[in-house]
Amino acid sequence: MSATLPAQARELIDTPEPAVLGTLNPDGSTHLCVMWVAREGDHLLMSTRAHRRQYANLERDPRAGVLVYSRLLPRRYVDIRGRAELGGDGADKLIQRLSIAYLGTDHSPFIDYEPRSMIRIIPERVGMHE
Repeated sequence: MSATLPAQARELIDTPEPAVLGTLNPDGSTHLCVMWVAREGDHLLMSTRAHRRQYANLERDPRAGVLVYSRLLPRRYVDIRGRAELGGDGADKLIQRLSIAYLGTDHSPFIDYEPRSMIRIIPERVGMHE
């Protein structure tokens, strides 16, 4: 069952603001990494490489947590818990879109031609904190 993102969460994610992706390591500990995030409706989209720990963790266990916070008002954040779907088309286009949104520049100078993979987080619980 998926959850709907409230308007304040959509606004925060669309800003763009830093996102922290939490996944479970094989030993049960948490792996956290800072990611760029976009939104497609109520789903969160991220682009990474398949050899990275977060991708391998999500292949094994699709449970994920994402925290997106405001740099101007750090007490304003959204905590999203959900399930990840991996793969699909568009990961390279997504990283270009995110690079322009976050850095204001094209991502192609940073591309090392290793294929990217898409992470789609489908929210199950959403907590907005103001």
